[in-house]
Amino acid sequence: MAADTNIRPGTNKAKQSQVLEVIEQNKLKYAAALNVSSSQVPWVWISEIERNRTTISTYIPDHIITIDHKQKCVVLTILGTRVYPAPQPLDIIMDLVGTTEPFLGGEGHAGMVFGTRNLVATAVPKVVSELEKHPGYSLLILGYSLGAGLAQLLTMELELGKSNDRLPSGTEITTIGYGSPPVFTSNTTIPILENIFLVQNNNDGISGASLRNVNDVFLKTSAIDKLNYKRRLLLKMLLSDVNPDEFQETIEKNNITLSNFDLTDTKDGVEWIDFSELTNEDQKSNYEEIVEDEESDDDTFHVEEDIWQEVDRVVSNIPLSEEPYLHHVGETFLVIKRKDNNPVAEVKKYQGLNQTDLFSRQLLFSPSMFDDHMPGGYDHIFKDTGSLNTTLRVDLKALDVLLERKDEKGFRKKMKKKWRVFKTNTKQFFKGLG
Repeated sequence: MAADTNIRPGTNKAKQSQVLEVIEQNKLKYAAALNVSSSQVPWVWISEIERNRTTISTYIPDHIITIDHKQKCVVLTILGTRVYPAPQPLDIIMDLVGTTEPFLGGEGHAGMVFGTRNLVATAVPKVVSELEKHPGYSLLILGYSLGAGLAQLLTMELELGKSNDRLPSGTEITTIGYGSPPVFTSNTTIPILENIFLVQNNNDGISGASLRNVNDVFLKTSAIDKLNYKRRLLLKMLLSDVNPDEFQETIEKNNITLSNFDLTDTKDGVEWIDFSELTNEDQKSNYEEIVEDEESDDDTFHVEEDIWQEVDRVVSNIPLSEEPYLHHVGETFLVIKRKDNNPVAEVKKYQGLNQTDLFSRQLLFSPSMFDDHMPGGYDHIFKDTGSLNTTLRVDLKALDVLLERKDEKGFRKKMKKKWRVFKTNTKQFFKGLG
């Protein structure tokens, strides 16, 4: 995350008269990290440049334009929610305004629609200028988290909106979003853009973070709570499809205590022990006793079928939310998993609306969902596959192997390759991006 760690430091504390000077110094560090000349970073926008923009309707998300002569592309990088060196409240508000706003014949995530409109007004003219200075160059849009959601909507605008007329004729656009939330819905057709590639680190939960899904979780939780199940039963239900060994590994890795589940209750002859008063070894031993007591022959926890039927009944009858489901508009969704000390990452590809909706239509919970979303999580999955100052560059067309269709009209010809070719080329592509 070179952009975030090099461009933003010091800007929040700088006096208004010093902001541009701090940004210029940071730009030199950023260019050095990418091993390019500072002249190849013609535009940097950080919110402190205009501190009088105090509402999301006027707020311009942080972004950078870089010229990559080796790739022959203009790169627009849209930064994610700022939490370092100090939180940017308007980034957070833009994330949280999850209602919808009219956008290109449908409805988009309201906060991000505002951000996209402001990027169209501020960033797009700069992008067009650089494309005109470099005939034949393509446009690469990169985004992480909030920036990835904005990247999806901005790509829609550049492909399907009025902004398309502003681009030099024949400009090819490729968009890569990391840890993106769902952003768009429509009562008619959801546009699926083949030039948008979304990347998710393992169990990153942001891919389903919409107001509709969060509301559904609260309503379902409330409905289940009214069943008055004991915490012991709720724990068994949570673990019913989880291998206890894997769950224990997660507990030890994240230093989780189980005291939230452990209230003294002797009505069923069970005495719960307060784990917070025990040593780590005692805690592990006691948990193993619970596992041995509850574990089925297939290494999972058994819950009676009538319990599941009762839960299904109450959650199926929750009132429908007035908020719509939001979708990803990228054609290709990659889930990358890399275990510690494993040089090889596992890559799963999901393609088309039906498959990407597996992530956007529900909020998936996991012990690692937040850790996997953090910048360090994304750094980890690409660790040792390249470095920021690498001289290796791979043609963006390496991404074409992800697209299965062939001989169809689109942003470029599609190539159909075997899965092993996809893995090799994709690894080399990300290594080239550094």
